[in-house]
Amino acid sequence: PFEYIARNIGIGTQANSQNAPPPTSDPYLFAGIQVHVQDLNQRNSSHIVVGHRGGAHYPIEGKNTVWGSSSVNDIGAYTVPDGRADIRIVGNAQHQLTFYWQTPSSNPGVNPDNWTLYNGTGKFPGTQPTYGAQVYIGLITYAFLETGVPFVGTCDSVELVGE
Repeated sequence: PFEYIARNIGIGTQANSQNAPPPTSDPYLFAGIQVHVQDLNQRNSSHIVVGHRGGAHYPIEGKNTVWGSSSVNDIGAYTVPDGRADIRIVGNAQHQLTFYWQTPSSNPGVNPDNWTLYNGTGKFPGTQPTYGAQVYIGLITYAFLETGVPFVGTCDSVELVGE
């Protein structure tokens, strides 16, 4: 079991990592967290990211990928108008993941968190990969081709509780 939190994670510009780039030419620009099975030769992972997704600007996107085939959705344009969010992933003893988000806390550790389940359920579309007792968790950025590049992925802090 574990809990992983990324604070104030999102996309920024090279001039100022705290200012999200404007949505132009329908870019796919994201920063977020990926959970991957321990065998990196397998294309099995889940990710939750914030940024731009085609015509949906500033959504939070969730995606499960099993053997290279992905199921993806997002929770709507302008969910996070500043292009940033706090993201939380909880892995339980049955190796299932639950995903949460919130508007970035202005004072983490002092102000209480107000977590919202991703898409009302905390689950992503499609089949979640089969995770073992250990996983890789890390911050990711990605863009579709060169549209919107260069950009910056930014995160104020990460917290890991558990094994």
